Amino acid sequence: MSDTPPPAIDVAARWRALERAFAARRYDGDRPEALPGRSLTEPSPGIVEIAGTSRPGLVVTAVHATNHARHGTAKWADRGTGGLALLLAELTGCGALVAVGSLAAEPGDANFDAAHPLKDRLAELAPGVVLDLHGMRTRDGFDVDLGCGEGALPERLLAALDAAPLRVTRNALFDAMRPTTVAAFAQARGIRAVQAEIGAHLRLPESADARLVAALAAGIEAEAAVSSPGLSAPGAAAAKDAPRSVTHRLDTVLAPMFAGVPMVVLHPGLLPGAHGAVPVTVRAGGRSTIAWAWAADAAGVPSRLRELPPARAGLTRMTVAALTAGSGLGTAVDRAEVVIPPMRRLRMVSALGDDLPGPHEVQVSGQDFPRPGAYLLVRDGVTEWVTAVPREHVRPGTVRIDHAHRTLTSVRTEPGTAPAPDAPGYLALVSAPRALVDRPYAAPAPRRAATAADQQAERLWRRVFGAPEFSARVLQAHTGDDSTSVVTLSRGAFDRIGITPGMEVIVRWGGREAVARAVEEHEEPLNPDQAAKRQQRVNLVWPDVPAELSAQDVVRLSVRLRAQLGAPVSTVVTVRRRMRTYLTANLYKFAVPVAGFGLAIHQINDPRWPVIGGAAAVMTLFALARLRMPRPPRHPRVDKRWIDKMAS
Repeated sequence: MSDTPPPAIDVAARWRALERAFAARRYDGDRPEALPGRSLTEPSPGIVEIAGTSRPGLVVTAVHATNHARHGTAKWADRGTGGLALLLAELTGCGALVAVGSLAAEPGDANFDAAHPLKDRLAELAPGVVLDLHGMRTRDGFDVDLGCGEGALPERLLAALDAAPLRVTRNALFDAMRPTTVAAFAQARGIRAVQAEIGAHLRLPESADARLVAALAAGIEAEAAVSSPGLSAPGAAAAKDAPRSVTHRLDTVLAPMFAGVPMVVLHPGLLPGAHGAVPVTVRAGGRSTIAWAWAADAAGVPSRLRELPPARAGLTRMTVAALTAGSGLGTAVDRAEVVIPPMRRLRMVSALGDDLPGPHEVQVSGQDFPRPGAYLLVRDGVTEWVTAVPREHVRPGTVRIDHAHRTLTSVRTEPGTAPAPDAPGYLALVSAPRALVDRPYAAPAPRRAATAADQQAERLWRRVFGAPEFSARVLQAHTGDDSTSVVTLSRGAFDRIGITPGMEVIVRWGGREAVARAVEEHEEPLNPDQAAKRQQRVNLVWPDVPAELSAQDVVRLSVRLRAQLGAPVSTVVTVRRRMRTYLTANLYKFAVPVAGFGLAIHQINDPRWPVIGGAAAVMTLFALARLRMPRPPRHPRVDKRWIDKMAS
């Protein structure tokens, strides 16, 4: 139940009334009065607390509400922030913590000092969201600047500010990344937090702006609507809340989309933090299937599905066919259950140079992910299998990702434009449904035995001869290749893995592998012209690749191969050479020399078998050595003569 007062309240007048206590004695400040029906406490000298009622899991802080001291130097107050914090607490029922310098035994700055009583109290409350109010001077083009730090953010609050008739920027003036800021202090403890710097023209008592109050109150209400334990009661940080699967019972319509895999289109509000593709479980009529869910506002979704309501889902023909055991033509599914797996939205930060993630690894906070595990990384329509590895230097709500995978999973937002380099990036780590991982292999027993033997032989030959692999972004196949097991590589990729065009490769996605024949790319793979895609009518929701993605970082995969892998339309796979066919193709070259060597031995009347055997062994060793791809040495080689010369 909301504590919002009737709309007739004069917000600006109420703000000015609440600000008087902090403005006392030229902003040295005094103890404010309690709000109607609310308790006001002083947990420590200099800290005033308003306990939350209907929104106890959200706390508004104002650490510069009065004059304060920083390293013994007097600092002026951010006028208006103390009254605004109390006003938001009164309007929305959230909690408030305000620093009053004149009441403090040892004046300090909670946003600058590493230790401060306000931070101690904030850690005790452990709310789900913190909004830290600050003031800045009036600047041209700026009303509110949001300092986002490096941790989790209250996205719905930020969205409400973005939608307000105000000039709102992010990290343009104050980024809140210094570890001693209140926002960074909260984010380090798994709390969604943001620092709001408000221009003086909006917060001064004589010019208090009701638009700002309305936007902040709407954002607090939106955050409170999130079903998170951190917003319903204090004492549990948001990062400690384990994500759970969510089941929706939805009416269905047919989605005219062609992708070669089952797909479902959902309202964007049902896929928080991810546009797609997210693996969901769809159930109807006693049957279930795994489908790749996309938000209705994703690029490539048909216009008729753009305004899809939250109570309805769009199912493609392949999804309907899987649920009805038919072709999907002439059949319909009126209602279905859609189970969305647990997912956690994280903010991307750069990897450390001295602790780079390994292949297909991302580094996460131990508070978010206590143990390493395999997850699906979903970012703007690109889905990839990764291993989440906890690291102490990663803050809750963030993920460290290396430059290679940051590039492989990026998309071009608009044709001809590139994303801003300083724009905050987000991704979601999704727990894959068990049915996606444990899909039964229905091949006959002899074929399963042959496949297992081939896999064991591949491991042996790979250990002996080496088979380096590389990660690449998947693009749609050329017209006519979708019905074949063909993977198209750039010219430089063949030297990279040690094969020639026409040889077989193994494409791996997660725990599944598919064998394909590698052919050379015959045209520029990053052609921005989408005419072929429209004509082919396959993979219309395929995100456009960014301009900085090189030809060696992409492969073209047919629909048949993606169906074998169970992969979505846009993903990242690894490619390596298939050792059995590679060795067979090269050993054929030695058939004539071996036959000649045998005939020569046959003509010798008294052969010396030890010499012949040794020669044969040496020839075989040299013949096989050229097939091996040795790894470069990991440590540098040192020229001691050069060092001695320089040292002298």
